[in-house]
Amino acid sequence: MKRLIVTFGWIGLIPGMPGTYASFAATLIFCCLWSCCGTYALVVTAVLIGVAIAVGYILCPWAETHFGRRDPSQFVLDEAAGQWITLSLVFLLSLALEPLRPRPFAHACVAFLLFRTFDVAKPWPIRRIEAMPGGRGVILDDVIAAVYATIATICVVYVVRALVSANVYDVP
Repeated sequence: MKRLIVTFGWIGLIPGMPGTYASFAATLIFCCLWSCCGTYALVVTAVLIGVAIAVGYILCPWAETHFGRRDPSQFVLDEAAGQWITLSLVFLLSLALEPLRPRPFAHACVAFLLFRTFDVAKPWPIRRIEAMPGGRGVILDDVIAAVYATIATICVVYVVRALVSANVYDVP
């Protein structure tokens, strides 16, 4: 059962890019929730985030022992939580900032790509946080990557909206 949980339904066992696969699955789950529940999806996702972080923190030492290394690639619960954080914050901020009303597919795609970019690149201080002992570093590096991805996604959405809404006929 622990293996099922830490691999996010065995997604972490798929060879290649298990973190990317888990982030993609988390994005699909969020989009399905958004399409059927609307803004209530944010509440459901908040619960999912809390559970994923708590369970991930508790089971991380077991996963490291089970898979035989620190922060094993098969342990992808942290990627799911990070992706959900990014999506929830992007959609929440988009709703709060009237001109940026969420475009579910577009926002989810940008948020997915940027979260994976920050999670893989690990800019300062993510790499330093990742080195923290136990499950803290493994979980927190994805939380910080989610914050970076949220800021970047909102900036991209704002710039694209400004460019698309600019009236090219106003230029002399």
